[in-house]
Amino acid sequence: MITVILALAILLGLPEQEKKPQAPSLRFEPETLRIDRDASGYVQAMVPVYTTGQDTIKLAGITGSCGCASASIQRAIATKDTPARFYCAINAQHFKDSLNTVEYTITHSGPNSPARYFVVVRCVQPSK
Repeated sequence: MITVILALAILLGLPEQEKKPQAPSLRFEPETLRIDRDASGYVQAMVPVYTTGQDTIKLAGITGSCGCASASIQRAIATKDTPARFYCAINAQHFKDSLNTVEYTITHSGPNSPARYFVVVRCVQPSK
């Protein structure tokens, strides 16, 4: 009897689970920053950060992956339409490769904290 009920349930289809709304996360513009090192060997940029949902998210802290990377939060509150902003600076004087990646870790009030942001620094050799 139980087998018959299970077979009927499979044939008729089981009710689908109600989909839960996805937790908001951060969206960076651009998704990954690709930038050239300047003549003095430094990189500087302001990065806007939005949320992907309707909720407001507050940036709490940001750290670079190495001692050459610093950052500061300029505007902490992010919404879907109004960005939070952080300023990043990288001392790329010691970079030897043509492409170098620096990772920033951003802690925030959202459920998927921390977020990661990548900066790819291109080191163009001066022409002779």
